Amino acid sequence: MKRNAKWKIILNLVLLLVILGVMFYFVQNSMRAIFIELKETNLILLAGVLFLGLLHQFFEGCGIKETVRGFAPNFTIFDGMMTSFYSAFYRVITFGAGTLLAEIGFYKKKGIKISQGVGASTLHMVSYKTAIITYAILNFIFYFTSMLKQRPEMIGMILIGTILTSLLVITLVLLSLSLNIQVAVLLFCNRFVHNEKLTLLR
Repeated sequence: MKRNAKWKIILNLVLLLVILGVMFYFVQNSMRAIFIELKETNLILLAGVLFLGLLHQFFEGCGIKETVRGFAPNFTIFDGMMTSFYSAFYRVITFGAGTLLAEIGFYKKKGIKISQGVGASTLHMVSYKTAIITYAILNFIFYFTSMLKQRPEMIGMILIGTILTSLLVITLVLLSLSLNIQVAVLLFCNRFVHNEKLTLLR
């Protein structure tokens, strides 16, 4: 058991180094310019950016705490902030693919059931996607003329992205609120996806 844990740590470190290497490969040509700009940036501005970033994480932690408060009363604002940090880290090293799983995994480490973690993560995703849709619509309304003049080809892409994201949010909300839809999805998976666990749940 200890040997497996040791190999798991080694593999995780190797994977992390590989991902960092890939990231460095893509940004190496810009590293000099980045450090020059950082060197020339005012310290007060850097401190302000750092403060606002931490403030954002604080409010993020508050939001996550309120999300899980119903089934995890001991979950603190700091835990919420760490959830955000943990998810952000995996968002970077997995290029966005492991964000949701990382958040659910962190909840599990805090003693929250996987089903509850999935629900909290889904609500978290819905809030993010809703914010993105709102931001896109507002920008579309206020800057439509500028987009039409400068990048008219982007208008169609923005509309498609907004529609697809809206459909995703609606689907997630319906799945969260409707027990009948959840049962229908489960039965569909049980019929077309061969899985022993799903068969037992039927």
